[in-house]
Amino acid sequence: MPDGRLLTDDDGRLLARFAEGKREGHRLADLIEPVDDGADQAMLVGIALRDLSGWVASAGVGVGRRLIAGGALPVRHAHTMQLDLAHPPAAAAPAGVRIVAFAHSGEQLASSWMAAYPPGHLDFRPGEDELPGALEALDSVIADPERWPLLPCSRVAEDERTGRVLGAALVNDNPPRPPFGGPWLAELFREPGHRGVGGALLRSALHAAAQDGHATVQLAVTEGNPAQGLYEALGFRVVTSTLTVELP
Repeated sequence: MPDGRLLTDDDGRLLARFAEGKREGHRLADLIEPVDDGADQAMLVGIALRDLSGWVASAGVGVGRRLIAGGALPVRHAHTMQLDLAHPPAAAAPAGVRIVAFAHSGEQLASSWMAAYPPGHLDFRPGEDELPGALEALDSVIADPERWPLLPCSRVAEDERTGRVLGAALVNDNPPRPPFGGPWLAELFREPGHRGVGGALLRSALHAAAQDGHATVQLAVTEGNPAQGLYEALGFRVVTSTLTVELP
């Protein structure tokens, strides 16, 4: 259960807990979790709509759907997945590609990032198809060591001949406990047209994470993203699903 803020009814009875944060300029009520399975979801949703007006909120699918029915705008339906690293997959790179440890700047990654997330992609966010927006998104992953430092198991794919970046697997140390914390695959992306690079990046990062002594790796994948098939093939399993919404 997340630490942080409490959501209570008018009599002071505890309904839920959530972690407060920021998302794209909005206050974020992250991982809203009822205090018990028998909690009155209708009451919880009504209080959330009233007291968290204008916030972005994420919650389990049941609470999320009630929030949408109450006027919230859906933002993302995602699945949190986890992999036990007791037997990590073998790592190998496609011909002409080398997989290296992360030692790069946002500027070096931006071109492949923008190519990987064009308008129309499930995970596209407005503005990130231009360099300033792409750099801001990348910096939130690679340049925030106090909030969630980038781990040494992060990997970058480069063209062997030119050294041009083709994609990356970026793994952060997320402070909460699993399944929402621990080593977290924050980004896995590759340029279109380079089949096999995404899988090679992921396998290399997972292998390195296991060698570094990590027991598990977690990630979030958007509902409908074909990448979920790759994760499942490598042994990731869904441990929870959430809806993120904008509250009116």
